[in-house]
Amino acid sequence: MIKVTPTRIADLSLHVAAASPDLPEYSLAGCPPLAGATPTRARSAKRLFTILAMLVVGLAMLTAPERALAQRPIGIDVSDYQSAGINWGTLKNTYGISFGWAKISEGTSSGAGSGGGNFTTYAANAKAAGVLIGAYHFARYDLHGGTSGAISEANVFWNAARNYLVGGGYYIMPMLDVEASFAGQTKASISAWVNQWCLTVSNNAAAVGVVGIKPCVYTSSSAAAAYLDSTVTQWNTDIADWPYAHSTAASQAQSAPVPPAGIAPWSNWQFWQYDDQNVAQAVTTGDGDIFNGTLAQLVATMVIGGGNAAAVVSSSVPSAVLTGATFTATITMNNLGTTVWTNTGAKPFRLGSQNPQDNATWGFNRVALPSSPINPGQNATFTFT
Repeated sequence: MIKVTPTRIADLSLHVAAASPDLPEYSLAGCPPLAGATPTRARSAKRLFTILAMLVVGLAMLTAPERALAQRPIGIDVSDYQSAGINWGTLKNTYGISFGWAKISEGTSSGAGSGGGNFTTYAANAKAAGVLIGAYHFARYDLHGGTSGAISEANVFWNAARNYLVGGGYYIMPMLDVEASFAGQTKASISAWVNQWCLTVSNNAAAVGVVGIKPCVYTSSSAAAAYLDSTVTQWNTDIADWPYAHSTAASQAQSAPVPPAGIAPWSNWQFWQYDDQNVAQAVTTGDGDIFNGTLAQLVATMVIGGGNAAAVVSSSVPSAVLTGATFTATITMNNLGTTVWTNTGAKPFRLGSQNPQDNATWGFNRVALPSSPINPGQNATFTFT
């Protein structure tokens, strides 16, 4: 499994698992030795490349100063209730919409039968217009309860949306819509369901080399406080709170420090659905959303493969090595993000191990790029002898 984790920066970091400590240089991936092995023993070299990759983002690149009142990006969320003919170019160029979500599935159905039939059209047209787009799933825990129900629905979503989750650089984190009936539910039952759905989607993506998927949880401020506990705060927010008049909602949301009705159990927020209308209401219906940061921060933290991200393309190792023999092994990483990898500067990108971090048993810990630069979309092949 490959793990791609940016360095922790305030509250905008993308934590795939437990938070990683800040490191002084970039790191792509690593090669932990076999447990209990020494370099002279015969071993299965395949296990050498059961690795966790980590792309550590240097502080120099992610902490560039922003204006104190930098504009928060405005978005929209839509479904089959809206027309497939939405002009995403108009949304971006005339109304300043820079991101959106579109429904792709509900319960155990996807496509037209779920209200997500327009998704493929929305995604293609939004991408062509330069609007970041993500897929959302309407949870039916009221029909498919327990962790088995969450897994079933997560797999339906994954099967429908996977091409948009692995096609890094264009699509934002998926969103789970939690607003079905809460009758008979408890804080524990809803929290467990949400966690299982998000974890299943994240694990499905990791299994095909896309790590760092951290779904957003959409629900109202009141429902979040009543039915979600602190265990769900590992996921991103999309809090629904509509406190303002339609005519001023977007501008007021720009300056509000937090959704007024609250964000508990979270202590900070990423997305906020601030109105059930949007800034382009004159041309299409749809809810209005806002991101708590700048557009650059949205790309770096919420775009799948945006900013800094890596995935294993392939590895080549012998199945076994005799005592005293030498062998050559390779691992090829793809620059899945939007940042150019370089060997230069104070904090270059390097291949390194995690779990254990910076394992030096094999005589090295982090390895320089084989060539530089490695542009977004390009591969880097590391060779070990």
